[in-house]
Amino acid sequence: MCTIPASHVHAEQPCHPEQVEALIQDYAPLVKYIAQRLACRLPASVCLDDLISAGVLGLMDAIAKYDPTRGTTFKTYAELRIRGAMLDDLREWDWVPRSVRQKEHALTAAIPANSLIASSLDLNGTICEPFAHLFCS
Repeated sequence: MCTIPASHVHAEQPCHPEQVEALIQDYAPLVKYIAQRLACRLPASVCLDDLISAGVLGLMDAIAKYDPTRGTTFKTYAELRIRGAMLDDLREWDWVPRSVRQKEHALTAAIPANSLIASSLDLNGTICEPFAHLFCS
């Protein structure tokens, strides 16, 4: 990893293209690592290369917007910007709104709980039977 001091990442004058290119090359393994970690929890239809390209754009944005007076290291700031850029790209590609995804996860989490109730009450049947048993006296 690059150990360039924060003052060299973003000084008063704009970074030289050579410095920006060196930073991108130094932090490329970090971009790949974050993309691989994120890809583990995504469907196979999501291409790792797309995540990496979004991450590189996030890294370039981090280089341009890093403020060393905030007291964070560049690596920490870059990790957040890279991951955020990847997540933003994933949200752009997804045609389903986030609220629908949240409801889907809630329903998916409720089904194992329903099975647990059914097995504890020794009921074998439809998904609704355990709930009917609970609400009927």
